[in-house]
Amino acid sequence: MNRVLNLNLSINSIINSDTSHLWSIFKLACKKQEGYLILIFNNIEYLKPGVFKKFLLYGKESNVTIISTINKVLRASTLELLSEFDIKKKLGYFSYKELNSILQQRAILTFSHEIEKEMINYITDLIFEHYIPVPGKGMDLFREFYPLLKDRSELERHEMIEICQNQFDSFNVTDDFSMLTYISEQDITTIIFLDNLSNHFLNKSKYYIASNELKSLYDISCEILEFQSNIDEFNEIIMDINNIGILSPSNKNLSNKNTNTFHKAFECDSYFMVIAPHQLKTMVDVVFGKL
Repeated sequence: MNRVLNLNLSINSIINSDTSHLWSIFKLACKKQEGYLILIFNNIEYLKPGVFKKFLLYGKESNVTIISTINKVLRASTLELLSEFDIKKKLGYFSYKELNSILQQRAILTFSHEIEKEMINYITDLIFEHYIPVPGKGMDLFREFYPLLKDRSELERHEMIEICQNQFDSFNVTDDFSMLTYISEQDITTIIFLDNLSNHFLNKSKYYIASNELKSLYDISCEILEFQSNIDEFNEIIMDINNIGILSPSNKNLSNKNTNTFHKAFECDSYFMVIAPHQLKTMVDVVFGKL
């Protein structure tokens, strides 16, 4: 507002102001604004209700319109704010295509160079897997990426995964013991397949693996053991590691739109790792050490 309205306020004085002084500066800026002013607040459940209520009450007394979004209620007192709004609208979630398009647009606005589309696809899939399909989490990731991406067009995949792990809580609450127990209880074909899978992502440094590549890894696993490959066994392995949270089908090209009900590996063209490849590799190595 200082920049747009040419108020010539000292940024240092604003930063060092207490809440009361900041509120006075805000009201002064609003009075300088000709016509209506629209303020948009995202995720107001993270704001103190008492503070945000001041904005709402001021909006009713001035030329300020407040538009706000709430993803989830973290405090019971947030519900009290709903009665203060003149219009309330329950928003639906975005489809994969819609969310991906929004993130592509935001990436163009955020970065001065083109960002790899596969990276945006991957972020969209992670949001669907670990969060709710809204753009906010993607913006959080862009903020984290910006210092690394402002001078180069792409990140190393391992950097990408590490940043994502810090942004999604479910990445950090993986029950390693349960996962390790699951792997140790599998037959040797599945264990070798998981070893090949982790090596594929570590060596290729890719966001996705195609379903035909998964089948090739399975065939290689069978060849190592001199077993006959079986398509039903392959499908069962893919379904199992999807259910346990190792691999997940991408929403971008899943023929069956409900990822929880797909029954054959080739119903999806590509998959991504739900856990970090190096994490899976470590677990498989531990199991091999016990065999």
